[in-house]
Amino acid sequence: QREYVLKSRQVSDKQRRITTTIAIAGVIALAILAVYGFVQAGLATKNAVEANKQAATAQAASTLAVANQNLAEERAKIARAGELTAQSSSLRDTNFELSSLLGIEAFNTWDYFRTRSILVNNLNTNPQLHQYMIKHSGWVSSVAFNSRGDILASAGCLKQVDLSCLEGEIILWELQDGKLTESSSLQGHTSSVTSIAFNPTGTILASGSCSSSEEGFCAEGEIILWDMETHNPIGEPLRAHADQVFSLAFSPDGKILASGSCSIYKQGYCYEGEIILWDIETQSPIGQPIHGHTSWVGDISFSPDGKVLASGGGDGEILFWDIENVQLTSLMLSTGTGLGIITNIEFSPNGKTLVSGDTDGRLILWDAFDGQIIKEFIGHKNQIYAATFSPDGAILASGDSNNLIFLWDIASGNVINTLQEHSGIVTSLEFSPDGEYLASASEDSSVILWGIKDNLPLGNSIKNEAFGAINVSFDIYGRPVITEIKDQSIIISDLESQQAIGKPITEYPETNFSLALNSGNKVLAIGGEYLIYLWDISNGQKLLDQPISGHSGWVSSLTFSPDGEILASGGCENRDENLVCQTGTILLWDVENGQMIGKPLIGHTSWVDSLAISPDNNILASGSSDGTIQLWDLSTHQTIGIPFLGHQGKINAVTLSPDGKMLASAGNDGLIILWDVKTQQAIINPLFKQYNGIYSLSFSPDGKNLISADYDGKIMLWEVDPNTWKQMTCQRIGRNFTQEEWRLYFPGEEYRITCTQWLEGN
Repeated sequence: QREYVLKSRQVSDKQRRITTTIAIAGVIALAILAVYGFVQAGLATKNAVEANKQAATAQAASTLAVANQNLAEERAKIARAGELTAQSSSLRDTNFELSSLLGIEAFNTWDYFRTRSILVNNLNTNPQLHQYMIKHSGWVSSVAFNSRGDILASAGCLKQVDLSCLEGEIILWELQDGKLTESSSLQGHTSSVTSIAFNPTGTILASGSCSSSEEGFCAEGEIILWDMETHNPIGEPLRAHADQVFSLAFSPDGKILASGSCSIYKQGYCYEGEIILWDIETQSPIGQPIHGHTSWVGDISFSPDGKVLASGGGDGEILFWDIENVQLTSLMLSTGTGLGIITNIEFSPNGKTLVSGDTDGRLILWDAFDGQIIKEFIGHKNQIYAATFSPDGAILASGDSNNLIFLWDIASGNVINTLQEHSGIVTSLEFSPDGEYLASASEDSSVILWGIKDNLPLGNSIKNEAFGAINVSFDIYGRPVITEIKDQSIIISDLESQQAIGKPITEYPETNFSLALNSGNKVLAIGGEYLIYLWDISNGQKLLDQPISGHSGWVSSLTFSPDGEILASGGCENRDENLVCQTGTILLWDVENGQMIGKPLIGHTSWVDSLAISPDNNILASGSSDGTIQLWDLSTHQTIGIPFLGHQGKINAVTLSPDGKMLASAGNDGLIILWDVKTQQAIINPLFKQYNGIYSLSFSPDGKNLISADYDGKIMLWEVDPNTWKQMTCQRIGRNFTQEEWRLYFPGEEYRITCTQWLEGN
């Protein structure tokens, strides 16, 4: 029994040892596995960190590569834009429309101050050029407005082979809001249309041409009367002349059409001029043809009362015909010099004078009653082919074979302006009935519409009266606002509606005060000697119990930040014994409590006369009597860059565009300058120049317009959006690149349309 128990214990101990050994082995295995797992986890974490580092490095490298690529592309675009800008500038005087197209493409390539400059400089090169159109295939011989001024007709050729026109054409242009749009084409002549004229009501258009030729010379002239409602011919063509019809004119009552031509024409020479009077109702000649000139009749004109018809011819004479008796009057005029071929004559609107132009370059104003020379306009050096009076008779326009158009002041005889854009002989001129525009035609196949009353392509006068305004600005909706003194009160009003905004302010310094209106038209700041007052516009009450004080003299300028929370004021820190300012100063104020913000900004060497704060409240611009403009960092109160130099003397106004990219400035020198803030370079210098100073400027909330006021009482609205400049340029030039031009200036690039309102070039 003891042996059995002993054996049992031995077996039990053995099993226990085996179990313990197995457990220990398992624990050891688990420990080993745990250590292995921990090591592997550490390695995995390390690998993950390394992978993340490598991914970050790769991402950084990729970002850097993209940045470098973008930088390279940016530099390439800037270089290309610079190249196009240079090409545009070099062509401006010789090929304006191509120059303008290149300028647009330069801006499309990269928008920066140089491409903005080329756009606006092109616009300012020919400031009165309103629209340039090329639609005819050859000479444009004549232009004419209808009586309403909403249709302009131009006469020329539709199909030309070598120098021969196989089909004539009249293009009707619709004039609306200052823009010409081709509306219709009248085709019926078998050769170039040489003359056109509207009847007084604008319901009929007469056109003259040649119907048949022999041995290269015209053998029969023809006239077609067009119904302006249907654009179809009225009856059969009128044929009676032995040569092409050089001139047409309706009588003031519209019952008679006069045509000028030649009756005896042999081998390129006219031996007898001829005038035929046509009855419009019957479409037949009135009596016999009128003869008197010994060469062709180049131009004819009815007197305003319809009693007299004047004719000018290749014989150098001007004859006057009594229409009632169809006979010559006793008045006959002759230039008496050289060949003296009379190319153009026209009665003045009041009928008292007559102008004539000839191939000797003489432009003469005659007394229509006694034939005496009243005035000779000296300026043309080549043959004159066109001359016309403005509707009010105050301006005379004339065009010559040197491609020039002169605008003359009738009273003084002086040249008002010289218009130069045609590249060929100026063949015809006509003012619109309202005198706003002048249409010109040329042998270069173009028709140009010129703006006459305003030669500022970027600006329009919106108010002109005796000086009373002291500030102009915009409200938050972009409406112009004027601040002026009336009835011994400061009154703020909407410039368009003339409705007062808020209450009048009756307390203000008598002299030398400054003011600023916040963008919401809620608060007006007025600065006088030492003190600044804030007024609540809505009730006309002071906003603070005590005025703001801190200046040691007069407060010469004020401006609010765009959010209205900060007010900046300018003045003088110290003056010498002669009271001349030596150091200008700028102070910043919290509008809510009137407390000063930070330290004064000192940098100008004279009075600080104008201030503006950027939309993000980061930059302050200041203009001074020292003739400089300075930018300030409002976070550090330190100057940014170097002073802007361009004005002579006191700078009365500075203003920053809403995007902070442009600065406009104006001063006593009469200049408005537009600056690029980043480069501190002038985009336009000047935008405007006049004799008297400009004292107020402000950008509209959208940055597209600038408003200015000058000491003459004129308030102007300016287009300062580069995209608008581009649209204006496209509208002016009236075309796109030709295929040949595109291949020359954009080799390897697929053709694209630069101006979307015009068709693709041929």
